[in-house]
Amino acid sequence: MNAETSHPNWAPVSSPDTSALTSNAFGRELFFRPLRHGSADLAPLQMNVRIVLRGLRRFVAFHNLSQSGVAVVWPGELELPSRDTVIDEVEVCADGQVVVAAPARVSSLQGDHIVGLELQGSIVAIDGLMAARDTRMFAAAPPSGGFFPDGAWVGVGEEVFKGRVAELALMIQDARGRCEAYEAELGWDRIHAPSDSLAHHAIVRFVADELTPKLVHQICAIDVARRDADPDHDDAMRAFARRLLHSDIVAAPIMRRALEKPLGYPGDYEVMRYMYERQFEGSTLLARALAHAFVHTPPARAVRARKDMIRAELQQLLRELAPTGRPVRLLSIAAGPAQEVFELLRDADDLPAPVDIVLFDQEVSALAFAYGRLRGLVEQRWQGRATVTYLHEGIKALIKNPDFFDGMGTFDGVICCGLYDYLPDRVAVSLTAKLFSVLGPGGRLWIGNMSGHNPGRWIMEHHLEWFLLYRSHAEMIDFASRGAPTARLELIEEVTTVNPFVRLTRA
Repeated sequence: MNAETSHPNWAPVSSPDTSALTSNAFGRELFFRPLRHGSADLAPLQMNVRIVLRGLRRFVAFHNLSQSGVAVVWPGELELPSRDTVIDEVEVCADGQVVVAAPARVSSLQGDHIVGLELQGSIVAIDGLMAARDTRMFAAAPPSGGFFPDGAWVGVGEEVFKGRVAELALMIQDARGRCEAYEAELGWDRIHAPSDSLAHHAIVRFVADELTPKLVHQICAIDVARRDADPDHDDAMRAFARRLLHSDIVAAPIMRRALEKPLGYPGDYEVMRYMYERQFEGSTLLARALAHAFVHTPPARAVRARKDMIRAELQQLLRELAPTGRPVRLLSIAAGPAQEVFELLRDADDLPAPVDIVLFDQEVSALAFAYGRLRGLVEQRWQGRATVTYLHEGIKALIKNPDFFDGMGTFDGVICCGLYDYLPDRVAVSLTAKLFSVLGPGGRLWIGNMSGHNPGRWIMEHHLEWFLLYRSHAEMIDFASRGAPTARLELIEEVTTVNPFVRLTRA
């Protein structure tokens, strides 16, 4: 290796006459000069040096160090020492921890104030010092966010809420063990048997009896604990619940779809289908069992109960108007899968009066699904007695266009089950006025709005980011009376009382 291309910390010295070297010679002799590290190299470590000289102990400013010694800034009030002066003790500290303590001698003088001190009988453990520096740098800005990247919940109280959440996590953990054992024993085919098979009904009944009631009870208990907690702690409680429960909760397909919102909002027609007809779906038995529990929480039960209530209201309307002999006209706003209409036509032995139904929704996929099952039903059973029209338009157009319903005539019944959960009061009032205006004499408008006592609100908001505009009975009457001051108003409730309706009747 040539001196010109060697490591920069190696320096050539004058060599003897090469003619005097034998063939076994190693070439030029080299000496090693240890690397020096200044304050900038060692940051964020704080370096300090203390010296003892002729019985005087004091701190001096650190300049740099190497394995063999340390350079310091000599205090101006002290006489500058001469080369080879012995220092009784030099103590080098990093962040208050002693790195080395040993006698030293003055080995160099630079300018008027930089003094090099060569340690006697000891060296500086540079590797350990650099390890400490790297650890401090990592701790100051850890790439992963430190030991508690999601630790918003750390230090926050709310022990009742946390205890309930932890209990639910343990319940799910126990359920996982049992479900995996059943899967292993029964086999995939039986666990995932067709929905119309006896095996399917047996496993659903087992889950419904053994697991669902306990999980639903615990979910509602957590909701109560959240309501009793300090609202300022809600973000921390959400972080806590998500750490323990979220991965299991979103393993259920209904919950994952509500969270991911592929159509831009949580309660789309596919989520409604899970609540109505697809209550036991998932890739594992545990995911299926959790899905079954979630679709039996109070808000999901309320969705099914309101569907039954509205279907009964429509049946009553058909019976009342049958003597007129004319078609009964119905309009469903934000119809989704139009489950109440489908069941009305599917389950009826007879239609007391002909029906003309208009389904309005902003999602063409929702209307396509409704069309796919209603067309055949109408053609096979109600040819000439029922017609269905599918109206595809945006909700904003419905709200903002004052002439939206021009040319459609009047309706005997208008249904709006879930839309008002997302509408502020001003919009709720104006839309109520618009919907009421298309009613014929004696026509009825049904408007639903979730109540704030919804016991599933915790899981919807913390895990699904599903936020509704909840209203009390008085608030529902208020927007309805302002939107339709001439209407006869009645509050009606489905059996869970979570999703009340206001029924407006044109005189």
